[in-house]
Amino acid sequence: MAGLPPHACFDIIGDIHGYAEDLEVLLGRLGYRDRDGAYRHPDGERRVVFLGDFIDRGPDILRVLKIVRDMIEAGTAYAVLGNHEFNAIAYATRHDGRYLREHTPGHERQHRHTLEQLGGLAVQDSWLDWFRTLPPYLANDELRVVHACWDPWAVEVMDEALSRHGGMTDAFMTEALPLDQNSALYMAVEWLLKGKEIPLPNGYAPVADKEGIRRSKIRVRWFGLPPRPTYPEMVFPASSTTDLPTVPVPDEALCALRLPGNAYPAAAPPVFFGHYWLTGEVAVQTPNAVCLDYSVARVGKLVACTWRRGEPITAASFTASR
Repeated sequence: MAGLPPHACFDIIGDIHGYAEDLEVLLGRLGYRDRDGAYRHPDGERRVVFLGDFIDRGPDILRVLKIVRDMIEAGTAYAVLGNHEFNAIAYATRHDGRYLREHTPGHERQHRHTLEQLGGLAVQDSWLDWFRTLPPYLANDELRVVHACWDPWAVEVMDEALSRHGGMTDAFMTEALPLDQNSALYMAVEWLLKGKEIPLPNGYAPVADKEGIRRSKIRVRWFGLPPRPTYPEMVFPASSTTDLPTVPVPDEALCALRLPGNAYPAAAPPVFFGHYWLTGEVAVQTPNAVCLDYSVARVGKLVACTWRRGEPITAASFTASR
């Protein structure tokens, strides 16, 4: 298991997507100052944990990466891998004459800002090599951090594969992204970095996501679920899809995702995640599950939650850049 040292206080920061100015404002509001080449807090026990998705969309990706990497190297921050960093590795990795993430117009459009700012036709190898060092999750006995979804089976599969391949090597990437999308590692990566999805009910046409891509599956809650969830109770965020039938999700769909019986337990340590493009007022999803992605790249805000040992997470735990 990817360990997180047991500091007494962590400032967990959501998806940044190249918005360096927001990041610097937020770090300042949290009390961090740029000193000796990295942002540091006067409280020597306080650390930042970044939730990944540093790249794509924003105007100052390189500055974001330098801030994050400098803090990690100085020992004042930790970070997990986001799906956008994973996609960047796949976009640059070839196997059997194909790129593991195809160079389609849609993928190029999603990745364009990063390509332009970090190398033109491809992201510089030095940054890709650094992305490969980022763990897919971090945890200790008191809290957990992952980009999109915490699932014990996916954590176990990921740990085994990283150990067997000696890290996020090309061989790891090839196993994680097979042509037939039929491997345990593929599913573990999908769940940890992109979240869980269920097919739309029969008779429902594909719906457009926030980027205009039409999808036949919807992202779902993996925490705080009732025993027999309906489609509206499962969709996350709730505003992302409307007019779903208020009928229970079929058992086979729940079983395929290890839900709801294996939804995040109420007695488990707090888990912090990003990824889901929330809007509006910052709030906890459940007392021990907190999403910190508030759409900074879509006129939202960059958000942090300050976790202190022994204290509940309340409205006072949050700080925003805007």
